[in-house]
Amino acid sequence: MATFMVPTTFTDSFLDGLPGGVAWGLYGSLPHEPGLRNGQSLPKVTAAGLASHVKAAAARGIPFYYALNHTCFGAQEFTAEFQRSIVNFLAWLEEAGVVGVIVASPYLAEVVKNRSSLKVHVSLGAQVDNLHKVVFWQELGADGIYLDDSLNRDFETLASAQRVARCQLFLSVNTGCVLHCPLRVSHGTYLSHSHQRGPGFFADYALLRCSLMRATSPTELLRLPWIRPEDLSYYESLGFSSFKIWGRTNDEGWLLRVARAYAARSYQGDLNDLLDPLDNVLPFGRSPYRVRNGRLDGFLNGLVGKPCRLGCGSCRYCHSWAQRAIETEFPVDDYRRSIEAVIERLTTGCFRPSLSDPCGSGSAWPMR
Repeated sequence: MATFMVPTTFTDSFLDGLPGGVAWGLYGSLPHEPGLRNGQSLPKVTAAGLASHVKAAAARGIPFYYALNHTCFGAQEFTAEFQRSIVNFLAWLEEAGVVGVIVASPYLAEVVKNRSSLKVHVSLGAQVDNLHKVVFWQELGADGIYLDDSLNRDFETLASAQRVARCQLFLSVNTGCVLHCPLRVSHGTYLSHSHQRGPGFFADYALLRCSLMRATSPTELLRLPWIRPEDLSYYESLGFSSFKIWGRTNDEGWLLRVARAYAARSYQGDLNDLLDPLDNVLPFGRSPYRVRNGRLDGFLNGLVGKPCRLGCGSCRYCHSWAQRAIETEFPVDDYRRSIEAVIERLTTGCFRPSLSDPCGSGSAWPMR
């Protein structure tokens, strides 16, 4: 049976809405400790509410993993204050019934293993993109590893990872990030400290730049390392049965739509409806490009054997499929210019209005 890790909204209605036929695991965090997300857009749950939700999920046979996947702690790890607080927090998680934690820091993984009975899952923030890293984290005691999404189309490495794996390996299915994203290190560091900003504006340069890259060409959307619900069986043939669904900052309806699509291994709408981030980058809204999922049958077959990790070069495979599977819904230039305008204000020092209105126009900062 396939296992899906899905972010929770901390409501009973979300638990009740998860479909049967597959095994579910939940992940999330308190909004003031968001890990690799902007806490302002996470579900507003209290510590007591989280503990209650963990127990409600456990009663349904669904384990909960807490996201402690910061990639940077501001060099505070080895202070007495940090070590006392983390040990106390791990004890609270155990008492609340949390099964494990998701980490990106090797040091934190060792602390968890030495000072608690919690399981350790290795975050995408650790960028486990080769066999050396798989072995490293296994030897450190990892119980599960979320493989870097760049491997989703590197089938040779995926098969090799299964041969050396002694722990659970997860693949991300609905990623909307660009392949081999050059912004990920910077983005992770920024998000790790975003909770220190306090309430108010939130400017996410990396998400803006990533969104602009996706808006340059419809072909870019086919280069994203997503896995369609219909193509899960191929990855299962390689030995994978554990998958991660993205979307911690999305609402219940969005998450249940994605969960049901992957549980059913079929989706009749646009692939846009399932990917994070794509149509959900505020304030820009829907992408002008619509990826018609039903026209992508057979797309995965042609990727097998292609060395995508070496770059596109003269390969026009994704370009040819984009012509048949992607339609443009509204003018691309307007969408692109709206993103470029905010990037320009951020990068030219023109963000001088008050922090509550940084664009000088009452517009919101990009977030998801």
